[in-house]
Amino acid sequence: LLEALGSGEPDVQWAAAGALGQLGRAEERVVTALLEALGSGEPSVRWAAAEALGQLGRAEERVVTALLEALGSGEPDVQGAAAGALGQLGRAEERVVTALLEALGSGEPDVQGAAAEALGRLKATDPRVLEALRRLAKQRKAPGSDAAFEALWELALFLGTDRTDGGGTRRSSRVRRAR
Repeated sequence: LLEALGSGEPDVQWAAAGALGQLGRAEERVVTALLEALGSGEPSVRWAAAEALGQLGRAEERVVTALLEALGSGEPDVQGAAAGALGQLGRAEERVVTALLEALGSGEPDVQGAAAEALGRLKATDPRVLEALRRLAKQRKAPGSDAAFEALWELALFLGTDRTDGGGTRRSSRVRRAR
């Protein structure tokens, strides 16, 4: 699979990256090869490499840095995969949350949805996150609004409350969403 990942043939590389992610063997040479693929010029290969890195779950510095770069790539498919992978890695540090917040405002449906899911998965309860998710969830027809709502619901459950606004109301997020 590592040989296939370095073959230079995008379809073969895409399949190899996907298989490596599904196998789940986060060996050094596998992670290194996926990081190289993430830096390739072919978006489908970059997408598959980002997905695989998230599946492998190695939240080391070089992986997070490469995924943050991919999140800022301007390629929606790659950005969405990078956002999802960052959520899987579980590092809710400031730079990750800030980058995901920027992606949440991208206007790209897949990127917004993946960023919202990642923020929910990371249990990012920063007030900026809650406000950004709330704004997006209120825009019922906006791309990513459903994912933002689900992320808010996850965060409300994580916080042990049925609200994420910090106010005195006891209306649940589901009720607030239905209004």
